[in-house]
Amino acid sequence: MGKGYRLNAGLIRAVALSCVSAMAGAGIAWGFYVWRDAGTGVLDSGSLADWIAALATLGIGYTANRIAKTAADRARSEEAARQRRDMEGFERRVKVLVARAYRATRQHSAFIAVGDDEKFEEMGFDFFVAKCEALAHMLETLVWSTEDFALVSEEAQSIMGDMELTVMIVRNGKDALMRSKESFGEDSWKGLLDGLLSSLLEFREEAGRLELALNAEIAERRAELAPADPSLVDH
Repeated sequence: MGKGYRLNAGLIRAVALSCVSAMAGAGIAWGFYVWRDAGTGVLDSGSLADWIAALATLGIGYTANRIAKTAADRARSEEAARQRRDMEGFERRVKVLVARAYRATRQHSAFIAVGDDEKFEEMGFDFFVAKCEALAHMLETLVWSTEDFALVSEEAQSIMGDMELTVMIVRNGKDALMRSKESFGEDSWKGLLDGLLSSLLEFREEAGRLELALNAEIAERRAELAPADPSLVDH
């Protein structure tokens, strides 16, 4: 049977129960009058009709009430399901941004990481050129689209904007360091390295704040939907 012809099981039960109740009530009323008037041989058909009509009206009212309740329950269930789908979609998209923010928090540590037998301060220019090239590839993944901005709160948008500016500073610092040896002299890159490390530290701090803000936004959205769907709240 097609979808358009499916009937709600609760609605069918409500209608059937109401019809049975109305018929049973009418039968009881008729039986009562027959019993009461059996000794006299008189049966007041008008009063009986009134009782049957009254009971039928009660049955119809009960049916209407059950239909309305079933419809309201179904509407609440469908709304809760819709909100659950919306929440799950929102959470998936925001968690992509959380993962991106987490990668950003790791860039400073990745840049200063050296081998077990090496010391960061003793590494030469070529080592940092390789680090800058790896950083350049990672920075390409740490960008925000218009849809990303539209998805989140103003607080998160502000942090994301700050991060975009810091990425520009980091990229400029990286480019300057890679050109410094041939442009400014043998050891000129060392001063530029300090500025680049400071920018990466700032980038890490901003990314950490964004990660917290986005996770808080997920929790707030879940709390807002809690009355309609308690399953959206973590226990």
